[in-house]
Amino acid sequence: MKRAEPKVDADDSSFTAGDVKDAAGLSYRQINDWDSKGALPNSREQEAGWRKFSVRDLFVLMVCSEVRKRYGMPLEKLVWLKSFMLQEGANHFQAAMRMMGYGLAVFVFTDLEKNFTMDSDIDIADLLNLGYCRSDNPQAYIFLCVNPIVNKVLTALKKPVRLDVSDTVYHAQWAADAKVRVQDSAEIAVLDAMRDNDVQRFIVTKKGDDEILLENEQELPKGADLNTAVCSHNFQTVIIKRHEGQNVRISRTMPKKISRRKKRFGSQLQIS
Repeated sequence: MKRAEPKVDADDSSFTAGDVKDAAGLSYRQINDWDSKGALPNSREQEAGWRKFSVRDLFVLMVCSEVRKRYGMPLEKLVWLKSFMLQEGANHFQAAMRMMGYGLAVFVFTDLEKNFTMDSDIDIADLLNLGYCRSDNPQAYIFLCVNPIVNKVLTALKKPVRLDVSDTVYHAQWAADAKVRVQDSAEIAVLDAMRDNDVQRFIVTKKGDDEILLENEQELPKGADLNTAVCSHNFQTVIIKRHEGQNVRISRTMPKKISRRKKRFGSQLQIS
């Protein structure tokens, strides 16, 4: 898949409080308040010097600002978020750009206490399906799309860049998922036949686009009653192997026509 990660020049990596004010929508008073409470990522050459913000700092600050704006979180909660995202070795801005370079929507998913994930919506959905939030205790998570924030940071660079979400990557994902997902009741019937230990062999014949003929062959247990085997199903072929006047093997093939039309009850497909 084509990748379009932009390069951030070192010359573009320093921002002033005025830049932060414009990008994050914070007033100077708010910036000072955030700074006094430890929620402002920045560095100063001296205590009284001008604040300087890297691209990484600016991104984290804008994420914190958006969380506060949308969810009304107190600054104390944002201190944890800032510290986590700015821990040594972490660069969530670069990570977000890499994923956005593939055309993905990227989200921050956190409880602002101990759990933090930043990933594509596809991967976060997988985490939820695997029980990422399983707990008996009450929980609350922040779910925030960072694509607009990343693009806003990128437009502040000397060489502005924009990364858009691509329908192409999602269509490719849906197509790949469809390859391994049961799509209709006929496919469920075939899978059931494969997993049934009593079925020795089965034959699937397509009857046009909307129907299949499924023929399941079963071997009856030794000593099974022949009359019961013949009469227990309206349509079947019974094969008998005899040796020295005794039935040594009885097998029957039972055909069933199954519609391929999707029938959904709730979220489960049912066989008609």
